[in-house]
Amino acid sequence: MSILNDSAYYLEAYEEFSSRYDKCSTIGDLTELVFVKSVVEKIKTKDTKIRMLGIGSSSGRIEIMFIKRLLNRFPIIENTVVEPSAKATAEYQSSIKGMWKNVEFSWFNGTFQKFREQLESAGNNQTFHHISLVDSIYYVDKLKEDIVFMYDRLEQGGIMLISVESDQGSMYKIKQRYPNLSSEINLVSSTEVIDVCKAHQIPFHLHREEGYVDITELFSSKSITRNEQLLLDFWVQMKNFKENVPESLYEEVIAFIKCPACSEKLEGKLRFRADTDMIFIQK
Repeated sequence: MSILNDSAYYLEAYEEFSSRYDKCSTIGDLTELVFVKSVVEKIKTKDTKIRMLGIGSSSGRIEIMFIKRLLNRFPIIENTVVEPSAKATAEYQSSIKGMWKNVEFSWFNGTFQKFREQLESAGNNQTFHHISLVDSIYYVDKLKEDIVFMYDRLEQGGIMLISVESDQGSMYKIKQRYPNLSSEINLVSSTEVIDVCKAHQIPFHLHREEGYVDITELFSSKSITRNEQLLLDFWVQMKNFKENVPESLYEEVIAFIKCPACSEKLEGKLRFRADTDMIFIQK
């Protein structure tokens, strides 16, 4: 079963991955050094009140940092949050309770596709000064059409951020090698996003952030811990992967995860590569 069919389990698996994900820069550093320079300082508008759209905002951990930086320039923000997980939305709402009086939130508990359908059926042509998709572009139904749709919804001078796995990332390589494990999920890396931008003459620039997960002590026995299961299921995008595939396939996938194509040995550690590309699109 695809991991997407159980949003609570997906969120738990994503959080397991996030807790182990070691970037060369902390998310705070990235927000300050990259987001501020590429989004906050580059949005071209005379408006003091801006509209932003978060697609797949999860629990808001990253988006809240974005809002804090944007408030340094724009005193009033309307933020629309699109998130299919009710649990993640509740965590987000709890995190911001009493935090701001000058940030207005609208909540859409559903997929981006349903959100888009609602806008189109209502004839709603609202535009946004900033749109962010952090680790969520994989789950849109039609990559080309949806990127173009979101670009059309940018205000003139607005900026969209798509944070997506690099084509050198190991999750992407797993999907390439075993496409049937997660057939419901698009095979997407920064390459596919950039190809859409080039085909439609959408201007962009890219920032690559190296990252990895230390797997030195993981997947070393025939049994599997709960944390190992969550991490593996997130990487292959299948719930209870070990229980639902032949033992030979499980062992083959683990061997592939540990092989030089996906992981590197450095200073006595085995590190699973998880590079992220941040693609900034300005209208």
